[in-house]
Amino acid sequence: MHISTLMLVATLFYLFLILISYFRKERIRLLENKIYESLLITTIIGVVIDFFGIYAHLNFTEESFLRWFIVKIYLLFLLTFVFLLTLYIIFSSAKNKNNSWRNDGKIVGWYRITAIIYSLSFIINLILPFEYFKDGNSVYVSGPNTIFVFAMTGVAMLGWLLFIALNYTQINKEKYFPIILFVIIGAPLSYIQMIFPDLLLVTGVAGFIVVLMYHTIENPDVKLL
Repeated sequence: MHISTLMLVATLFYLFLILISYFRKERIRLLENKIYESLLITTIIGVVIDFFGIYAHLNFTEESFLRWFIVKIYLLFLLTFVFLLTLYIIFSSAKNKNNSWRNDGKIVGWYRITAIIYSLSFIINLILPFEYFKDGNSVYVSGPNTIFVFAMTGVAMLGWLLFIALNYTQINKEKYFPIILFVIIGAPLSYIQMIFPDLLLVTGVAGFIVVLMYHTIENPDVKLL
């Protein structure tokens, strides 16, 4: 059994609990909640892809198209996770005191820039190469493709901090706690991942952040009352 399998099983279990709890309740269709729904479902898909990736690395040859495809899809999942989290940050701050959407050109500008960067990253992710590494049950990929994805994640984190700082007076501080925690965890996590690339910590941390975010999203019951 791969060393990261148990962590992925636990992550998937908690994400499914959140999924069931979230969708069985009446909800007001706030935009940030819709983004969270996409983030939750995307993260569950990412965990499943990670499972398939481990199996493919251990059982398929390096020439296998399916193995290559799983790696590309997993890296795309990471980019999509960062993109959705960025949208969540942008639109969660785009409301006034009456909880209605502000007609703010800056918000639209941030969204357009984010969408363009994501689209370009999508294409670059398909083009860049990567390399396979295997030592017994230790499997991982490295190379320009993975470096690019981690670099884009780092740039996004800096963008989150900048956006939060510029909109500090307008945001819900509790809502952004998981994102700030993700940034704090991200630095040592990246270092550990470089030393032990076979641990595959990224998916588990992404799932942990999504679980934390569930406790900070708008409470539909309170809104209805």
